[in-house]
Amino acid sequence: MAFAQALVVVYPQRSRALIWARWARRMQCPVWVVQGDARRWSCRGSNALLWDGATALFTPRSCLLLLVIAL
Repeated sequence: MAFAQALVVVYPQRSRALIWARWARRMQCPVWVVQGDARRWSCRGSNALLWDGATALFTPRSCLLLLVIAL
């Protein structure tokens, strides 16, 4: 059982966000990620989550729309 409707990840390099993203997927909780610049080392984790099938958040509005859909 999950306590959240979705997990939003922003630049997870050197944080526990990637671990939480793994757990969210195991709990069948959607993972939403803010895309980062492909040339920045700090964005490798978030971009890897996108390659693994996470949903990209491009604007705050897209986050709100996904929340409405998830509810």
